Amino acid sequence: MAVSLQLELVTPERQLISREVTSVVVPGQDGDFGVLPGHAPFLSLVRAGVVTIDEDEHFAVTGGYAEAVPERVTLLVDLAEPGEGIDRGEAEENHRQAQEAFAALSPDDPDYENRKADLGFAKARLDASPKP
Repeated sequence: MAVSLQLELVTPERQLISREVTSVVVPGQDGDFGVLPGHAPFLSLVRAGVVTIDEDEHFAVTGGYAEAVPERVTLLVDLAEPGEGIDRGEAEENHRQAQEAFAALSPDDPDYENRKADLGFAKARLDASPKP
């Protein structure tokens, strides 16, 4: 059995990662799932959250798609940001502002889903940022 798999992390603007890894945890639509070498073929929607690579590298991502096959996992997401590049203080402030904007809306507001997505990515950035 293989000891690594190819990870492709791609946004519409560019390919962020294309390299061999030993494990990936992805925020799937129905919950987080892990991918190891030899994984059964699998497709999933990706929700806003944190992608964890080899247990110590984190990326904040928005929605998109994930495909896992035994030798590769491909993540196609709208936005992705490396956790190590996120300023924690800024992420905390952005999260607070997103919470306030979302809380001010009712579910029938036309901007409700957009503000919900903004809140999800703000939380993902906070979760992926370096801990103090």
